[in-house]
Amino acid sequence: MRLVFTFLLLTFTGFNARAQELLHGRVLDAETREPVVGVHVIAFGKKISGNTSNASGEFSLTNPGTIDSIRISCIGYKTFTQKGFSKSPIVITLQPHVTSLAALTVKPPSATELIRNAVDAIHKNYVNHPFQVRGFYREQIRNDSVYYSVAEAVFESQLTPGASDDDRCKMKLVQGRRSETVRSTRMFEDYHPGGGPNYLMGQGLEVNVPEFMQAKNFKEYDFTIDSITSYEGMDVYVIGFDQKSTVKKNLWKGTIFIEAESLAVISLDYALSDKGIEYRNHLTGKDKVMANLLGIDFDVLKRKTHLSYHKSGDRWNMHEANLTMNIHFVQPRKDIDERFTLKAEMLALSQNNDQLTPFAKSELWHSNNLVKSLPGEFDDRFWGADNYIQPEQSVVAAVAAMKVIQGDALTANLPDGWQLLHPEMAKIYKNDSTLMLKPYVESRWKDAERGPFLWKTVTGNFQVEANLVVTKASDPESSPNAGFQIGGIMLRWDSDTENHIYAAIGCMGNPAIKMICQNTINGNSAIHVTKIPRHQLRVRISRTGNVFQLQYYDQETKQWTLWRELKRENIPAALQLGIAGYAHVPGNAPNRKPDVLVQARHFTIIPSGK
Repeated sequence: MRLVFTFLLLTFTGFNARAQELLHGRVLDAETREPVVGVHVIAFGKKISGNTSNASGEFSLTNPGTIDSIRISCIGYKTFTQKGFSKSPIVITLQPHVTSLAALTVKPPSATELIRNAVDAIHKNYVNHPFQVRGFYREQIRNDSVYYSVAEAVFESQLTPGASDDDRCKMKLVQGRRSETVRSTRMFEDYHPGGGPNYLMGQGLEVNVPEFMQAKNFKEYDFTIDSITSYEGMDVYVIGFDQKSTVKKNLWKGTIFIEAESLAVISLDYALSDKGIEYRNHLTGKDKVMANLLGIDFDVLKRKTHLSYHKSGDRWNMHEANLTMNIHFVQPRKDIDERFTLKAEMLALSQNNDQLTPFAKSELWHSNNLVKSLPGEFDDRFWGADNYIQPEQSVVAAVAAMKVIQGDALTANLPDGWQLLHPEMAKIYKNDSTLMLKPYVESRWKDAERGPFLWKTVTGNFQVEANLVVTKASDPESSPNAGFQIGGIMLRWDSDTENHIYAAIGCMGNPAIKMICQNTINGNSAIHVTKIPRHQLRVRISRTGNVFQLQYYDQETKQWTLWRELKRENIPAALQLGIAGYAHVPGNAPNRKPDVLVQARHFTIIPSGK
């Protein structure tokens, strides 16, 4: 696996806020009363949707009023179907179902022959042309007692059977959210080991036959047919495997589930073998080089992948995939010596097998910019009609304890007369008389580039004043100190080319705080920068015809001081006036992400002469 050099972080709270729109359920083993993990939950009604049960056997489905019935299926259990729901949550018990090999009247072929035939049948059992999957992704990093990060996102993935490694899985981010702690930011600020959504989507048998199922590698493994079980009334061969003791490599062990009639592989579980552990390559290629440069010792203690399918018509579609890694992370120069568990999971929400329209180049998501392209704030209806994997209670408690901005979110409900340019780039809050703008993705105001901007229309001559406070979003007492992260008052007029005047404060390439005047004429920006002692500045901008005066309040003289005077030609009478954010943090290290909060306190607009 190619490790991801990004910090997959998302903030999320209020998991139960949509309880009135969800059907909650729990699946138990009828004999042991233990939770059943990873069941296939398929809902039928106005549309077909699916989900899976978590480690506690819990699941949820959106819009229960549109559901006529649900089907619960799991390998080794009898399928359960229920129509109608009188209450939520519901508890479902599944009866185990296992058939012994001795009961078979026809002797099965050898394990390797079954696998060989299953691989040959991939083209008829799965989609064999480009297709698209909408998937929900979650990643957690924790040790025994502490969550370092939690991440969630919905992706659209276009998969191409037979393509090269780089082309077999193209992804587009739909939406996401992150949560972080101070400790986690410090620990992974140089290096982040991630399963990654692209890794999980790329494990589908349609596009990737694992090496232990390739005939050329059979000589390195021992395969056995352990038993016969069932799935939705179909017989399923259970094949166990492990690397041979004589092989001087660290390979795989696990279980392959093959449906007896169609020879479809309906589930895979595989992990690094305990044999040959002395030959284990913990890191390879660029990952190994980077870890050496950063002085990081990175040992993979355990690694396990799970993949499952459900049948739709005459084809098997991916249902879920997950990855679990136990890792020992040592970085002496930062006094870090930690053992932690990373868990990444992908739930396939829907699959489109029709002809695809390829993603535009600008839409493509890349693993090394995840931290820059995932929103960090959201509302209670964040996932809309999409199902998501029900979080375990420990995750809920961990996220609830993580700090978020205090204020009323205004992105979806802006004040009268106000508009937000690029709402996908930032969140707007209001707390008493203070407007707050938090960029959560890369967003620049330079030359022709445009970032987030909360604005209203002003006409004629006027004066605007606000007390600007620009801090880290993660620490409202500290100044932003990485990259180019600024915020302030902007005057802008809408035209084919970008034209604006921007009076802002923040950091510009180094930690020193500055006040910035940016004058952009037809897509070309001129910038004037002056150092200031702190991340707070009272700013005033006035317009008289085509002349704009920028002033700041000098705390020593207790007087307004002229900062810049700008004369612009061909200025329209009506302008856009408001607060804008600029967040550009070069590089792909995990700490190279927007961390800026722009506050405009006592934002006041006064028409001239009043």
